[in-house]
Amino acid sequence: MRNVLFIVTSFPPNCGIAGIRIGCYAKYLQKLGWNPIILKLISWPQHNDPEIVKNLDINKIDIYDLEKYGDGYGANLFFNKRRKSFTFDCISYGRFPILHKARSIKQVKEIFKLHDIDVIFSSFPYPEAFIITDWASKRYKVPWVSDFRDVIEEYFTGNILRYIKYREHSYVKSASELCTVSQGCKKILSARYPAPVNIIYNGYDPDDYTDIELTQPDKFIISYTGNIVRGQDPSLFLQAIDELITGALIDASDIEVNFYGVAEYRINNFTASLDNSNIINCLPRIKRKDIIKIQVNSTLLLLLADANPVIEGTLTGKLFEYLGAKRPIISIPSYKDIDVILEKTGAGISFSTKDEVKKYITRTYNEWKLKGKVEYNGKIELFKEYTRSYQGQQLAEILDRVVKKEGKKN
Repeated sequence: MRNVLFIVTSFPPNCGIAGIRIGCYAKYLQKLGWNPIILKLISWPQHNDPEIVKNLDINKIDIYDLEKYGDGYGANLFFNKRRKSFTFDCISYGRFPILHKARSIKQVKEIFKLHDIDVIFSSFPYPEAFIITDWASKRYKVPWVSDFRDVIEEYFTGNILRYIKYREHSYVKSASELCTVSQGCKKILSARYPAPVNIIYNGYDPDDYTDIELTQPDKFIISYTGNIVRGQDPSLFLQAIDELITGALIDASDIEVNFYGVAEYRINNFTASLDNSNIINCLPRIKRKDIIKIQVNSTLLLLLADANPVIEGTLTGKLFEYLGAKRPIISIPSYKDIDVILEKTGAGISFSTKDEVKKYITRTYNEWKLKGKVEYNGKIELFKEYTRSYQGQQLAEILDRVVKKEGKKN
């Protein structure tokens, strides 16, 4: 079994899409002849969920948590307060506190003494993972693979963007291959680096959907799970529902629109002018396993695309979670890259006008009244490439290829 060192900023029990992506890689690589060893540069104790990746036994993985022992940024109050600022971290690219960098390098040296590392895998957006990986790759003459879950163009413009791109390039140019999550990101990275760029989508883990109790809700439930960020706007959808109730095409007592994990003030911004806002519920963030149950047992799932994307091809991770739930998806507004996946899989429909939404909701509501459910028409046989198990295979193939092509140079 070959060893891959992950130098990352998130790993279970840290929740969020970053922790899930890396955790699932580790889980499925173990089944494919790879032994993952984890160096976690940052801890996020306020966002922990021990069950974030189902069937991942972290006790069987060598995990080196740099901040678990009070080292790193905790050694400097000034930087500790700013440590979790993504903007600060990127602008200071290559200049993060010397104590933390020294501790990171010391830990890498210890890992290489204990383990025969064949290849390194490192994941963005926090840049220090690339900085340490570039150093380790050169020091030990081991190839590495860079993973971009985002690109810096999504966050910055102008001179700041140019500076960060320059700093990023100085480290990532040593990577043997790159991975990213969409065609749009691939286009940007391919123009910046000569190394091959592979697409490994965000996805859903089939293990999450085993042994889930299916219920028959007595209401027409539309669920949205996750935060609402810049560019996402549910107004068109909420206005359509409001008008259908006002026009007596839907009985208000039959329907619930539930937002999970969205701050109440954000929802209030969208509901203030509605006549029937009582059917809209703003609910707290809950554990991932419970959110999955809610998704699976919803009548419809609401997906909010970025109405004004900074870069072409941005794909929210929520899209793939919804694929796993196998419930009809309403995506608003229409967005090319999401539309392509929904049309290909039959998992849902995108809408850009209020009338389109009203027609769809009316049709599915009437189906629910007649049958007690809304049929799912997704082409499940086409979902494979969006599963974490398949994506683990993709990464294993990339690691195999890099090791075979370059291997250790010492």
